[in-house]
Amino acid sequence: MNYAPWLLWLIPLMAAPLAPLVSMLRQRAADWFTVAVAAITAAVGIYQAAVFTSPYTETVSTWIAQLNLPLQVDVDGIAVLTGAFVALVAFLIVLYSVGYMRHEGGKARYNFLVLLFIGGMLGLVMAGNLIQFYFFWEIVGICSALLIAFYYTRPEARRGGMKAFLMTRVGDASLLVSILIIYSTIHTTSFASIFASAGTAALGGGTLVVVGILMTVGAMGKSAQVPLHTWLPDAMEAPTPVTALIHAATMVNAGVYLLVRMYPLLHISSAVLDTVLVIGLLTALVGGLCAMAENDFKRIFAYSTISQLGFMFAAVGLGLPYIALYLLIGHGFFKALIFLSAGSVVEAVGTRDISLMGGLAGKMKYTYSVFLVSILAMGGLPPLVGFWSKGAITEQAAAHSSLVFMSVLVISVLTSIYGFRALFKVFHGESRSGLSAREAPAIMLVPMILLCLFVVTAWIPLNYQNILPLYSGSASWLITAAEEGAILATGLLIAYLAFMRYAAETAEIAVRGGVGAARGVALTGMGFDTLYNGLQKRVLRAGGAATAVQSGSFGMNMVLLIAVFALIVLLAGLGVL
Repeated sequence: MNYAPWLLWLIPLMAAPLAPLVSMLRQRAADWFTVAVAAITAAVGIYQAAVFTSPYTETVSTWIAQLNLPLQVDVDGIAVLTGAFVALVAFLIVLYSVGYMRHEGGKARYNFLVLLFIGGMLGLVMAGNLIQFYFFWEIVGICSALLIAFYYTRPEARRGGMKAFLMTRVGDASLLVSILIIYSTIHTTSFASIFASAGTAALGGGTLVVVGILMTVGAMGKSAQVPLHTWLPDAMEAPTPVTALIHAATMVNAGVYLLVRMYPLLHISSAVLDTVLVIGLLTALVGGLCAMAENDFKRIFAYSTISQLGFMFAAVGLGLPYIALYLLIGHGFFKALIFLSAGSVVEAVGTRDISLMGGLAGKMKYTYSVFLVSILAMGGLPPLVGFWSKGAITEQAAAHSSLVFMSVLVISVLTSIYGFRALFKVFHGESRSGLSAREAPAIMLVPMILLCLFVVTAWIPLNYQNILPLYSGSASWLITAAEEGAILATGLLIAYLAFMRYAAETAEIAVRGGVGAARGVALTGMGFDTLYNGLQKRVLRAGGAATAVQSGSFGMNMVLLIAVFALIVLLAGLGVL
């Protein structure tokens, strides 16, 4: 028996309840206990990838006897690469949080939820059947809501946590229905059996289309696709390490991972893939436009994440699931770096409003350098980690249709514009408010520098590993590099002219008539926030005080009770209790 695929998710899950106990002895010890658990988990993930030779499934026992459901792991290229990536990025973020959260209260709660969050995501990645997958899927969703609402004394944080919890329920319910349909049809939810039945009389035709669409909606909720996207910008009320975890290593990646994992089923129906493609392109465009309108440093890159996730959906819709996975990994590296850099800046200057920043490049040289690298990677500069997947998507889009190709080009240029807009406004020019700033401490800089190294060099092991053929571009990489370089340069030029050379004129235009109105719509998630906030208020009013998130009381905190109950059920199912 190979223990690595089990230990990868069992270690953080079993350590989670211990973190509050360790904190009772000494808080600093609990912080480093969490770092040690994350480090061991990352080592297990990397080891599993290093020794992987061929796919296999392992089963240890019957988990739910009534359903004849085994507890199993699927160890294949998709799971191995994703597991190693999630564990590694999570470790770096946890290390960063030791410095960032050093003066915060509620650390026992924080360490518990972070380890449970990481374990839930890794359990999802390694799951061998859909019911087990869905169990961890829900743990990830609950933990994200609780961590978003970590600063529960702030109304915005409570609303953000509840909004994430409620909005993702739509996708979760859809995924659950698809699982029930599959189980009622073929009487199993193991991935191997599902893929073997795909396209047959039992799981084909209209049933396959319905299941595929339901799974797509499920993925849309977790991965913040239009119209289920507005919870993600509000997740910025969480501590910066949490936002980095959500955007880079855990929550939002779950939806994309679902599509990649289920691609052998989904690709049989062209209607399903076309739906995924349209949703992805629309989301990528909406996210890019909203990022252009924002002045909140963290919300800019929340919308950026929405846009990049849309790109991943588009890759799946174009028939490139492994390229979507490549972009998921690359995005995880450079987006984690972006959020950790943004967190360092926000902590240094005390504001998230980029219109009040400026001139920080000289005061925060290391932060500026790594942030610049992350923006170049997000824009697709060759040969950084973001280039390879985006080049393959552009190439496939050109082969698909002129409309899809033009959409990809516009979205790519938008990505460069809003990235350089943030860079110029935060780090260049004169300080617009006289804010003082100093470089982040070493405990925060070290993870940022390591992430920067991965952004620069990760394409080498990803392109030459033998686990999964991630890069499949047929055009010369030099031609692709020229195309992506031209897109990046176009965005850079527009951003420079609009936000550096003619910044005053641009600011004046941004508040005029139609442009100002359009910006106002973009600031509400293209109007969806206005709609959903109204619905949310009605739900909260109906629920009353019982729906308060993280009140600090286990008796009244229904969501936290659900999280604890889920952990108890998991431990009982594993035979630990």
